[in-house]
Amino acid sequence: MQQAESVSGKTSTTSWTAFAIVYLVGMAGGSAYGLVGPLVGQIAQHFQVSVPAVGGILICLFLPGVLFGTAIGAMVDRIGARLMLLCGAALLAVVDGLQLLAPSLFWFAAGLLALGVAISAIFSAGQVMVSGAFTGADRARGLTLWSTVNFLGYAAGLFLAGMAASGPGWKSAFAFHGLASGVAAVVALFLPRRIAGATAVEKPPSLKALIHEVGVLRISFALGLASIAGVGVNASISLYLHDSQHVAIGLTASAAAIGNIICIAGGLGTGWLLGKGLSPIRLAIGVSLIATAAGVVLFLPWINFQGAVATLYVYQICLSAITALTYAAMPGLLKNQNGMGAASGFLLQIGGFGAMLGPTLFFAVEATGDWKLLVVVIAGLWAASFLIFPKGGAKPALVARTESA
Repeated sequence: MQQAESVSGKTSTTSWTAFAIVYLVGMAGGSAYGLVGPLVGQIAQHFQVSVPAVGGILICLFLPGVLFGTAIGAMVDRIGARLMLLCGAALLAVVDGLQLLAPSLFWFAAGLLALGVAISAIFSAGQVMVSGAFTGADRARGLTLWSTVNFLGYAAGLFLAGMAASGPGWKSAFAFHGLASGVAAVVALFLPRRIAGATAVEKPPSLKALIHEVGVLRISFALGLASIAGVGVNASISLYLHDSQHVAIGLTASAAAIGNIICIAGGLGTGWLLGKGLSPIRLAIGVSLIATAAGVVLFLPWINFQGAVATLYVYQICLSAITALTYAAMPGLLKNQNGMGAASGFLLQIGGFGAMLGPTLFFAVEATGDWKLLVVVIAGLWAASFLIFPKGGAKPALVARTESA
């Protein structure tokens, strides 16, 4: 595996240039998540189907990552992160164009599946590329900053879809996204090859070898549990405040969307604290305690709307922080660095499964009408996440990866 471009521990300009390109491609991928939701009405009208039918196929965006994330990540080890990023961005552009020509909802759903494959490929390859581009404290900062791309990309997709919904229509959103993805693919051609993981590794481990990566398994499931709690609350809080305080769902949903941008402070703050030498386990303790407290306060029946929104923002920042922490710590827990792609894919796969399971669980609990049960679920999930989080071995995540694995 090639060495990261670094001299005497100082990160080169090439590393940050590579990061900027990878982040651009990641934004193209992440924005696809937010592209469809606000446009379901127009898409349903175009295909002459019901709105719930279009809403039901949104899961197609997430299924490839949830079902095949590890396998897609393993492909990164075999062909290299640079080529995978190129292919992912190009696939986004091509599928966006084909979506404009889809003759039926079935083919539109198939296009969403293809978009999901591209997104999973981009996120797995991006993690590998960013990890290989940096050393030392800059590595932690780079990975935590990379962890914000999903939140910021999703917000960008919502913004683009909102403009299309109130203006030229849903096809314009896909056309613009396809154009932006095409530009990202062209820019990805300038990614340097002299970065660890940019090209194929010599002896990639089998998928079975991941079973022995206990640290990676533990931190992945810790993120999965936190994702259930985080995404579940984000999805259900609008309905909860509507039922308990008669707050308009649209008002709370708008506040939650703004929180998706504000919450990147969690990732940025995590990178800064890790760079200053704060122990990952101490940071995990702090984030878990604050998230649990915020989750409890959020569902107290006597909290007003303003207080609920402020608490929700704290909660979302905690979710961003724990995501950033797992991204930064995972590489140092990996014994065989030649399996970085598979490990990144597994981390994303378990996190994605948690994000998909969260809304279902929280809507079911909310339907009981018992706010105390919601509080117990939140506290239990965050406690379990912390207990699974590796207590040893996280610190080496900040050590430079400068030797061939």
